[in-house]
Amino acid sequence: MSVLLKEKDLEGEGPTGDNGSSVSKKILIGTAVGGLVGVGVVVGAPLALAAAGFTSMGIAAGSFGASMMSSAAVANGGMIAAGSTVMK
Repeated sequence: MSVLLKEKDLEGEGPTGDNGSSVSKKILIGTAVGGLVGVGVVVGAPLALAAAGFTSMGIAAGSFGASMMSSAAVANGGMIAAGSTVMK
């Protein structure tokens, strides 16, 4: 199968005549979206952990984190395994 190229294609202009601008826009948009997602994760992770009850002083009483720790203790016969989700 042979591909026929126009003279414009050989000069660096794409088949649509846009000279790669749509590709540049897609790369720019992709980079911007990726950056926003990254910032959202960095800002959102501490907020989500605090909302779940995981604070710098430990797990808050009555929180989702406390419920997780209680479930882990029941599952392990009253002990919390080191390195588990709720234990450092």
